[in-house]
Amino acid sequence: MILWLTGNSGSGKTTLANKIKDTFYNWINLDGDDIRDSISIDLSLSKNDRIENNIRVALLSKSLHEQGTNIVISSIAPYQSGRDLVDKIIDVKWIYLDGGKDGVEYPYEVGNYDRFVDIESLNLNNVYLLGLPRSGTSMTTHILELLGVNMIHTSEDKKEATDKRFKNKYGEYHANPNGFFEITNNQFENYLKVISKPYSGCKMIVPVNGIRWEIINKYPSKVIFMSRDVEEIRQSQMAYYKPSGVETAYLRTALVTQRVNLRKHKIDFLEVNYNELLKDKIEVISNIKEFINSDVGISSACYFVQPKQNRFKSEELVNGL
Repeated sequence: MILWLTGNSGSGKTTLANKIKDTFYNWINLDGDDIRDSISIDLSLSKNDRIENNIRVALLSKSLHEQGTNIVISSIAPYQSGRDLVDKIIDVKWIYLDGGKDGVEYPYEVGNYDRFVDIESLNLNNVYLLGLPRSGTSMTTHILELLGVNMIHTSEDKKEATDKRFKNKYGEYHANPNGFFEITNNQFENYLKVISKPYSGCKMIVPVNGIRWEIINKYPSKVIFMSRDVEEIRQSQMAYYKPSGVETAYLRTALVTQRVNLRKHKIDFLEVNYNELLKDKIEVISNIKEFINSDVGISSACYFVQPKQNRFKSEELVNGL
């Protein structure tokens, strides 16, 4: 992602850029003053040179972004024609900060306001989906995709199989190009993959020894915790994974432990019950949408939750879920 904080001198661009850089993982700040003292030291403050400065910043940002870095630029970019040229070079989200110095000495052309976004609408939170196997994490993963979360995938084969399965089943629905992945033991690097991409997410199968709760808590994150009656989970696991001797007491302990950890580390989480999701999908999905600050409609996600099409195993058919 590339953000460009634009607005006149003194409007708070550098302060906000530093806040974004310090709050989120894998962001760098290209500050207008620093740019002027480096790659644009030869340029004056004439209109043409200001526009040339914007072009240089855009080209530098493009190179850095292609290497996997998120960029926040704090530079005035006072002319609409210059911002138009930047748009042709990079895919940038403009954030206009009102205020600061004004007058002939500080020209600024306010452009089309629909091209500027409110920082609160950027959805920079990342989403982690926690749950035991057979607690509805796969279904909720796809709901999150349909609500606009970039669920990250590590297996190309799995992505292709998912695309084919859901295309055959739902026609218009296609799994997110990046898909999703599951965090299990000894996969700390997967946390870094998630927090380096704003508004991305993954599901984590619990219990996971060594979940880095401090990482989730340090960066703006939302956790959705899937719950289900532990006896139903046990029966479903037995049916899906074949008899494995899983104990209800063990499953109950795992769920309780995760709730304790979430509260202990003051993680912002929403608990979603599997059966309630199937029973009242509109209300539950609306709650998820509000919790993750999604601006996507819920109709596709609600259509996806059709109990007759989403039954996982035979015991759920018997129970009428």
